[in-house]
Amino acid sequence: MRPTLLALMLITATQAAEPKIEFDKQPKPSIRGVPKEAKLQSKSDTLNHGTLAKQMADSVQTITVQHASKEWSDKELTQYLTGLLTDTSTATYTFQIWSQLVLEPEVECAIRFKDQKQGKLLLWDTCGCYQDPQGRWWFLSLFDYYHANHPHGTRRIQKEP
Repeated sequence: MRPTLLALMLITATQAAEPKIEFDKQPKPSIRGVPKEAKLQSKSDTLNHGTLAKQMADSVQTITVQHASKEWSDKELTQYLTGLLTDTSTATYTFQIWSQLVLEPEVECAIRFKDQKQGKLLLWDTCGCYQDPQGRWWFLSLFDYYHANHPHGTRRIQKEP
């Protein structure tokens, strides 16, 4: 096989790979509640801007779990996060769409994008926040995904045939 073709195949395979998930767990999250800068950013509209998978596309290189509640094993959390990055039932908004008070996130992750910029992913049960490479915060609705995939999810979601 020609070296140029082999190099092209390797680059394509590398770019299509799922993000690497690493663990650097701390006993306490570094953030409590919705980040101040997320609350203060301007709400541009009331539309659903698509899934978390659409927002992230294939831009994520590494997700480092910095904090997770004790109920998660590394394997369970890896499966949950991997599924979250491809799920079609999540929704993203430019404003906080939930009304309940959130305190310490159940899961806090640092995100390194392929362009070497940094972001965050914070999860509280059925809602969350995601900081993209430009520093914009997106508010997440995770209700169906949480109940279908979380160890404490309580609702069985009917799968479409």
